[in-house]
Amino acid sequence: MVADIVSKISFKAIGSDGHPRDVKGKIVDSGGLPVAAFSTFDRGAGFFQLMPKKDEQYLAELDDGTRFPLPEVLENGYIVLVNNLNEKSIKIIVQASEPLRNKPFYVVGNMRQRKYYQGKFEFGLNHTFTFEIPKTQMPSGVLTLTLFDSDKKPWCERPVFVNNQEELVISTKVNSNHLVERGRVTIDINVTDPEGRPVTTNLSMAVTDAGQ
Repeated sequence: MVADIVSKISFKAIGSDGHPRDVKGKIVDSGGLPVAAFSTFDRGAGFFQLMPKKDEQYLAELDDGTRFPLPEVLENGYIVLVNNLNEKSIKIIVQASEPLRNKPFYVVGNMRQRKYYQGKFEFGLNHTFTFEIPKTQMPSGVLTLTLFDSDKKPWCERPVFVNNQEELVISTKVNSNHLVERGRVTIDINVTDPEGRPVTTNLSMAVTDAGQ
């Protein structure tokens, strides 16, 4: 959270058993005044919007009275919002504290230890900078976007999933006709791309008793 910049803050509610919890409550400042409301919407996850203030400490207060401190508010920093709804491009919105707006910043996108995007930007006279990254020149997978300042210091990181419909076609066949307890089972696995070309693949397998 960066002072005086409206932020979308995500959270995850997990119980002591490791399972997600449905919760709702409010965000209160150090004086106990409510400044935002929140609730989960999917498997313990949710988000809310807040404009944090410098030197203020915020708490998440659940409806049952339980309180959780929020992270410390940074005096200066960057806020990055990523919109991945478009099939062809990733939209990125960057905000920054006033002392950082007169300096260039960089955004680098890496996937599978390979750089697929790098851009240098400047705010100019704008408080917000918006740009898009095309997906057409990258494979499907998790693209990690990192924002660096002019001194190459990383500030923000956002992972996004790129789905270019490059799904593998996987077929399997069990060669053992008579299965016995603790016996050897041979399985043929064939992996191709959508055009039928063989693909070298690293696989792992888990075997589960269907009766359990």
